[in-house]
Amino acid sequence: MNSKITLDNAGKQLLDKAQRYCATSEQCCSSVQKKLLDWGAPLATAGTIVDMLVDEKYIDEARYSEAYIDSKVRHQRWGRIKIAYELRLKRIPNAVVTKAMATIDEEAYAASLQELTVAKIEALANLEPHQRRSKLNIYLSSRGFTPEEISNAINQNLQQ
Repeated sequence: MNSKITLDNAGKQLLDKAQRYCATSEQCCSSVQKKLLDWGAPLATAGTIVDMLVDEKYIDEARYSEAYIDSKVRHQRWGRIKIAYELRLKRIPNAVVTKAMATIDEEAYAASLQELTVAKIEALANLEPHQRRSKLNIYLSSRGFTPEEISNAINQNLQQ
């Protein structure tokens, strides 16, 4: 498809720069397009370069989504709601997001929720039980966990 498309010298330089950018870490189409526009590429050229990068497998949104999810679960300790929301903000198609969300490591996810819950309970130890439960619910909601997950985590850890 893109073998018919030719880039001028500036476009070739931007393509080379974008290839290096994508080779250092996983990227999605929207982040690469934004970066190209920041580098001064015209919108049409940026779109063409992104298409070329997808064709050459420098960009793969499914691969990006899985890496993003793994990172957010393990390092930032985000919940499903926040992860899916952020991926959709990056204009990743819903089908790709749904498929990638199914790859969440449930053990790491549960351990993350457990660690966050225990740490926050300890930080709120001087509050009354009702206030502690309320603040814990707000905190875990802001991290993107589902209401069911939050309820189970709070009930399990406040009874101990």
